Amino acid sequence: MNEIPRAVSRVDEQQIQEDLKKYQDMGIELGASDTRIIKADCLVVQERIRSKCSIPKCAEYGTNLHCPPYSPTVREIQEIVKDYRYGIAVKMAIDPEYTAGSEIQRCYLKGEIDEGRDYLALGKRYKKMFFVISEIESKAFYDGYYLAMGFASGSCKNIFCFKKECQGLMLGKGCRNPLRARPSMESVGFDAFGMASNLGWSVYPIGGKSEPCDVPSASLLGLILIT
Repeated sequence: MNEIPRAVSRVDEQQIQEDLKKYQDMGIELGASDTRIIKADCLVVQERIRSKCSIPKCAEYGTNLHCPPYSPTVREIQEIVKDYRYGIAVKMAIDPEYTAGSEIQRCYLKGEIDEGRDYLALGKRYKKMFFVISEIESKAFYDGYYLAMGFASGSCKNIFCFKKECQGLMLGKGCRNPLRARPSMESVGFDAFGMASNLGWSVYPIGGKSEPCDVPSASLLGLILIT
């Protein structure tokens, strides 16, 4: 769909709020379960969150442009967030059977995501989150919020470059999917769980010792900084 750019100009608070509501609604229309306007000063960015990518070490650590140690640092993100006032938080509900249980965890930890039903289904949900985040970011850009910036959920490599080397790490090459691939919230230090909890969304720590039947709900979380 073609976008008609809006002239970049000083935007009053009423227009900002109208636009934020529009982006909320857009997220739902694109497939998100819920979206919320969030004040940037409510976002928490900490080194210990990013460190969970390496302790214990994720199979995607160091394999792509948007995961540590190549993703923006915590200090960089902290400085960036200071210059924003509002963002859109995005939640996408998924079935716990795709995230809980020993078999799922074994594949995550060893990087052995195969092409079985569960993993393909989970991948489609992650891909949908990247789609929603990048589409809202793009719409905000054409509306004049040219510094809108999106963060998705999970590693872009498994979604867009499955079983391929990350081209973005190659000298003289660029990302294969620059308009879709984004860092995850956690890869740059955002406290996604804390954000969700503060917004009233139920969030559970799910792992290999959690059986799907014992997990009330699961979700993917994303964020777009708007202005």
